[in-house]
Amino acid sequence: MSQPWTVLVVGPGALGSLLAARLEKEGAKPYLLARNEERAKTIRNHGITVRWQDSEQKLSCPILCPETLEEDIAGLTFSLIICCVKSIAFQDAMKTVARVPGDASLLVFQNGLLWPDIVTQYIDECRVLGAMTTEAALRMESDDGLTVFHKGQGVTRLAFLGRKRSSEFDALSHLFQQVGMSCEFEESLLGMLWDKAIVNAAINALTALLLIPNGALLENDASASLADRAAEEACRVADALGIQRSVEADQWRVIAKRTTGNGSSTLQDVVAQRRTEVNAINGVIAEKGRVVGVDVTVNDLLTNLIAAREGNYRRSASMVNVDWTLQ
Repeated sequence: MSQPWTVLVVGPGALGSLLAARLEKEGAKPYLLARNEERAKTIRNHGITVRWQDSEQKLSCPILCPETLEEDIAGLTFSLIICCVKSIAFQDAMKTVARVPGDASLLVFQNGLLWPDIVTQYIDECRVLGAMTTEAALRMESDDGLTVFHKGQGVTRLAFLGRKRSSEFDALSHLFQQVGMSCEFEESLLGMLWDKAIVNAAINALTALLLIPNGALLENDASASLADRAAEEACRVADALGIQRSVEADQWRVIAKRTTGNGSSTLQDVVAQRRTEVNAINGVIAEKGRVVGVDVTVNDLLTNLIAAREGNYRRSASMVNVDWTLQ
């Protein structure tokens, strides 16, 4: 890498840590921004390890936090800001990013359909790109620290929010190629986001509710039928909104088969008893469907079932050791 990029990576989760590791490995200068001082301190004390298929890498990049951001980045000029936080933390992340001086492009990796409306409240839309990737990573935390497992190579697609393709894409594409990631350009950001949402609407909530990996949805007629209906509803809503989508409702079957043993991000959240992104996927589809007069029964049901599951995390955990023997 002839001129090292200085990159702020917001969100040291699975994808954020993986990207920081790739950048650091190839000579760039990544900085990881945690959600708060306590989280940053935990990561500094225990570290982040990325496990590739044939090697292991301990991240050495600085870990920043919002509380001391101005002091920590004084004198730095970032070439790029990458945001990898979930939808539930996105608004707070954008409030922090807005405090970063300069006009570096902001690249947003996120599931869901809400973030374009949020980001423009804080950042000039001409600085913003959206990204979708099939690069797979799994995060696991223990007393020994945070470990991220690289689970599979993928393709990363980029699209501008407020402008057309420019030479900036070529620079970003070159950067991603240098760090070992394939990169493609998409003309329509909304189309790209809806393509992913259609697939996620079918897979994520259902796998989380049933506690099964992606491919298991195909093994049962009832679960496959529900997934089909969720995706079909999403397609009809996209069409009613005039979204230029490039996937059909059955695309979820292709993805589920290709990622048969993988657990969706929503399944991982439910198992770890974290808030999910379902409201930004099925929830938005249901909300917009009602506005345009499209039946969204399944997406509405999945949204409410996940909300109920999240609302009963504490109670369900306490039921694990209950003796269910009938008296």
